[in-house]
Amino acid sequence: MKNSIEYDKIIDRITDAFYIIDSDGTLSYASASVSKILGHSPQNLIGRSALEFIHPDEHHFAYANQEKLLEYPGSRLVHDYRILSAENNYRWMEFTFVNMINIPQVGGVMAQMRDVSERKNIELMLEESRQRFSLFMDKIPACVWIRDQEGRYIYVNKTFKGLTGKSSDELIGKSYHDVFPDSIEPISGTDRLCLDYGKEIEYMERGPDERGIIKDWVIYKFPMPQPDGTTFIGSLGFDISRIIHAKEQITEAEDKFKLVFDNAPDAIFIEDENGIILDANKKACQLQGLELELLRGMNILDLTPEHKRSLVALEFKKLWEQETNSVSSFAWHANGDEIPVEIHAAKTKHGGQEALVLTLRNTLRVV
Repeated sequence: MKNSIEYDKIIDRITDAFYIIDSDGTLSYASASVSKILGHSPQNLIGRSALEFIHPDEHHFAYANQEKLLEYPGSRLVHDYRILSAENNYRWMEFTFVNMINIPQVGGVMAQMRDVSERKNIELMLEESRQRFSLFMDKIPACVWIRDQEGRYIYVNKTFKGLTGKSSDELIGKSYHDVFPDSIEPISGTDRLCLDYGKEIEYMERGPDERGIIKDWVIYKFPMPQPDGTTFIGSLGFDISRIIHAKEQITEAEDKFKLVFDNAPDAIFIEDENGIILDANKKACQLQGLELELLRGMNILDLTPEHKRSLVALEFKKLWEQETNSVSSFAWHANGDEIPVEIHAAKTKHGGQEALVLTLRNTLRVV
């Protein structure tokens, strides 16, 4: 290196370190400040390959960058490398390379080095945080998305991409109507509540997925104020189609049961453990000669002549405790008629509680 003392006089007070690297990668100059940053003596660096001090994982970057720099005099390139210190540990350094091979006083690539360990560690922590965030969000079965003030998507999770059948590149920067052109979403009203009033919004929405299958969703939106004064809109969408479908199936099954129940040829009572009538069908009302509104809430013993109540109570207890599932007995019409019946019983659930279904068949035969 020519006039190295003169170079040192100029730059030894600068906190950054400077190197000159020959075209073959050999260090031909190192400023005195390198000892303050990495602990190396400049004299011990000269004549050694720069690759000796670059972390092995960055060697492929170093080769590629060297080829780019040497293509044209004046080429400039900035890159971060992990550099080996005199204490035998690696620290992050930012390098600014300038091809000055055509300048006789330099005759190589000038490299300016700056310690960016703190900044790089923060960047790495942020990247790890982003990765954890993405991993967590992609495991959530709900759709998650964030839109800016203009209604453009700036984040979507894996579930949302699966719903639309589109990639991140096809979604980021697009509006709701770009992504769902055939859907009608109350976006304007709900978004404005989030943006203008800082309100959290929850509502239901129905729309097709990427296969055209209609889905039912619960949408939850909330404002996300940003440091620059703007507000993003965070949203979660929960697919409740299965729940809605299950409820519809339950309702359909209940309707079918009620239809069969009301039109059964035999009288049917549903009673709790205390003998309180919870429900009865049309035939049961006819058998007793009472309206359903009167039968519900009555005790079976209230329908029994006083001198028969102890016997009926005993029969009901046997049926409830399943000592037997059928007995021969009588039903008493409101007009006082005794009607012989065969009673069959089965345990069930009614309104979340245990109950007994009693089927009464009129055994009176006209000869």
